[in-house]
Amino acid sequence: ASVRCSYLSPGSDDLVVAKSDRLEVRTVRQPDSSGAGPDEGDGGEALPVVLSLPVNGRISTLSSVRFADERRDCLFLTTERGDYALISHDAELASDLAAGRDGSGSGADVAGEHHPVATHASGTFRDADGHALSGGREAEVGPILAVDPLMRCIAVHVYDGFATVIPIHWDYKLGDFRRLPYRRNAGGGLPGKPRGLSSGPLGYPFHVRLEERTVLS
Repeated sequence: ASVRCSYLSPGSDDLVVAKSDRLEVRTVRQPDSSGAGPDEGDGGEALPVVLSLPVNGRISTLSSVRFADERRDCLFLTTERGDYALISHDAELASDLAAGRDGSGSGADVAGEHHPVATHASGTFRDADGHALSGGREAEVGPILAVDPLMRCIAVHVYDGFATVIPIHWDYKLGDFRRLPYRRNAGGGLPGKPRGLSSGPLGYPFHVRLEERTVLS
């Protein structure tokens, strides 16, 4: 899976590629006015890898999401184990990591492995008692993901006979995860609910029954 979007910064031209359990972010380098390609300083690559991010699971679907009044994109991804996450590039943390700080504001040195990622919502489609995302027989073709072009919802086909719709709070601000109380509660969810649902960037999901049990696209 891959998606072309502005992930790293407003107006950036990035190609994000899912490679098993990692995300590779490549920057698209356009030829200059003379028609020449990338210079030797870029290693001659038109798509140099500028960021590589580990993911806890094999990525099955990937798409971009852009909220109102934002000029850069988030990534919504699912894994083969039925987990999902909505992430964005954390430029502030990236700056701190480049300076050797841990991003906590304490000025402490970096300890362990850190990555410039902000997780706005996460959860699982499996083993969530009473949750709208759980239950049913998993689709044989694997999960299928589609994002409404008007950014009203995310549709996921996980179980035969159902499409799961996750509303998008399109006026969500990417900087909110640093300021609002739900950041301390695993990034957006209310107590006892999956991360980011009902408050934060995503609304509470619901099922839509499908007459055709086998969905290919």
